Amino acid sequence: MIRKRISLSLRQDTRRTRSPLWPMMAGFSRYQMSIKSSGPARSFAHRDSRGVVTVFTALLLPVLIGFAGLAIDAGYLYVVKRKLQSVSDAVALACTRQMQRGMSCDASNPEVLDIQTLYGVPWSAVTLTTPATNQVRASVSENAPTFFMKVLGFSTVPVSASATAEFRPTCIYTLAATGSNALLTGTAANVQMPNCGAFVHSADDAAVNIIAGSTFNASYIDIVGKKIGSGSLTPSVPMQEVSAMGDPLADLPVPTVPSGCDYVNYTNSGNLDVTLNPGVYCGGITIRLKPVVTFNPGVYYLVGGGLQSGAGYSSFIGTGVTFYNTYNGTYPYAPIVIGGNGPLFQLSAPTSGPLKGILFFQDRTATGSANIFGGGTVAQIRMSGVLYFKTTAVTFNGGSAVLGAPYTTIVANNVTFNGLSRINFQAGTAWSPVSGPVRLIQ
Repeated sequence: MIRKRISLSLRQDTRRTRSPLWPMMAGFSRYQMSIKSSGPARSFAHRDSRGVVTVFTALLLPVLIGFAGLAIDAGYLYVVKRKLQSVSDAVALACTRQMQRGMSCDASNPEVLDIQTLYGVPWSAVTLTTPATNQVRASVSENAPTFFMKVLGFSTVPVSASATAEFRPTCIYTLAATGSNALLTGTAANVQMPNCGAFVHSADDAAVNIIAGSTFNASYIDIVGKKIGSGSLTPSVPMQEVSAMGDPLADLPVPTVPSGCDYVNYTNSGNLDVTLNPGVYCGGITIRLKPVVTFNPGVYYLVGGGLQSGAGYSSFIGTGVTFYNTYNGTYPYAPIVIGGNGPLFQLSAPTSGPLKGILFFQDRTATGSANIFGGGTVAQIRMSGVLYFKTTAVTFNGGSAVLGAPYTTIVANNVTFNGLSRINFQAGTAWSPVSGPVRLIQ
C-alpha cells in the first residue's frame, strides 16, 4: 500500500514538471519529422532555389560587367592624367628657364622637343600663361579614348593637367662648398636687396656671418650650412641646411681668347681722359690718377694683370662691355681691383650675344686673391650685369656705394661686405643670365 502511493506520487510529480507547451512541441516535432521524410517536397525546394540564383545572376551580370568596364576606363584615364601632369611639370620648368634667359618658349626649344618625344604629346595640346613676371603656367589637355564607356555614348573623355613654375630672383650666389664666412657682413655694412635673395652653398655651421652692427636685407636666404652673428637680418630666420644647387653658370661657354696681344701692360698714369677699345690686353689694364676712362662696347680679354684702378679719382664708364679675366704662362693672373677715392664706376653688360648679361667673367681655372670693389672715401658703383668669379672672392670695401643699377648679380666663391659699404642690389631683368633657382609651386 505504501509502495503504490509513492509510485502514484512520483507519476503525478512528473506530469506536473512538464511544460504546458509540451503537447505543441511534440506536435511540431512530429510535423518536422514528416517534412524531413517527405522526399519529393524537399527536391522541389532545391530546384526552386537554384532557379532564383540563376535569374538573379543573369540580372546582375551586365551591372558587374559595367562596373568592371568603368574600373578599366578609370584606370586608363588615371594613367593619362599622370602623363599629362608630368608633361605640364616639365614644360613649366623648361619655359621658366627660357624666361630667365629672356627667350620665348615654343616647340623649337630643345627641352620642349625632348618632352614631346618622350611623352608623345604635341605642342598644340599645350597652353602657356604668365601669372607673374617670374612665373610660367603650363596647361596640357587631351581627349583620351575609352573602352567600355563607349556603350554609354562616351567615346572620348577630356583629361587635363597644369603646373606653375617660378624662378626666385637671386642677387648673390656663393659657390664655396665648405668654409666659414662664405657670406660675411662686417660692422656698419648695409646691404639692401629686398626684391632678390642669396644662396650660400657652404655647408659650414658658420657659412653666413652677419656681424653685430651690420644689416642684410633680402627677399630670401637659403644656406646649405648655417648662420651665425647678431646683426640685423631679413628674413630673420633664413632657410638652413637646404640642398646644394651648384654653379648656376656652369654651362656658360668659355670665351675664346684671340691669339696675340693688342696691348701690353696698358697703363694710364695721367689726368687725361681716354677711350679704350675691345681687344686682348696682355698684362691687363691699369688706370691711375684722375682720368675718365670710357670703354667702347665689346669683350676685353685681360690676359694677366687684371683690371686695376689706383688710389686716385679715376672713373670707368662703359655700356655693353664684358671683361674676361684670364692668364697664361707669360702673364700671371691678377684680380679686379676698383678702389680709390670717389671714382664713378658705371659699367653695363651686353644685352645680346653669347656673353649677354655677363659683366665680369673670371677664368674658372684661376686662383688668387679677392676682387675688390670700393674703398676710399666715396665710391659710387653702378654695375648692371653678372660678376662671375667662380674660384675667387668678391669684397666690397668701406665707403663703396652700389646704387641705382638695373640689376647686379654676384656669383663668386664667397662674398664679403666691409665697413661702411652701402649696397643696393636689384633683381635680374628678363635678359639676365642668372635669375634664381627654378621650382614648381603648383
